Amino acid sequence: MKIRTKKNDGVSPVIGTILLVAITVVLVAIISAVVMGMTGGIGTSHVVGVKVGQDTTGVLLVTITGGDTTGLSNIAVYNGSTPRGEKANPVVGQPNVFTGFGTGQESISVVGTFPDGNQTIYTGTINLEYPHFVRFTPIFFFLQVFTRSALNQKLYISADLLC
Repeated sequence: MKIRTKKNDGVSPVIGTILLVAITVVLVAIISAVVMGMTGGIGTSHVVGVKVGQDTTGVLLVTITGGDTTGLSNIAVYNGSTPRGEKANPVVGQPNVFTGFGTGQESISVVGTFPDGNQTIYTGTINLEYPHFVRFTPIFFFLQVFTRSALNQKLYISADLLC
């Protein structure tokens, strides 16, 4: 007597493969939904050209040289974390003057205010020095002519040099 049994060997691997693919699809959908939701708070970045230097009188000059200046309403300069001043409506190519800096290596940050928030547009270290003044002292010659003295009847001429 022969007993026939039904073979179910192929059912288990097929169901296992379908379950693995379904789990993978569900995980990808959950992870992509989380990641896409997290990127909503990221704003745009602005690329702005800035030139920072010192003039002959010892003040710091910050010049916007170009870039994405659309909506740039204000620039603020910081020495480390200490604010050193703000300028409203900076114009491209026009130097903005900031004072209150010491000498030596100074950490300078320039922060721009845009419609979508503040953004640091420059960070660097600059070597600030006291200005070296060249003094131009005018030289005056005073020529004084005295009349003949009654004592010795000589002509006295005096030239004073003031420096």
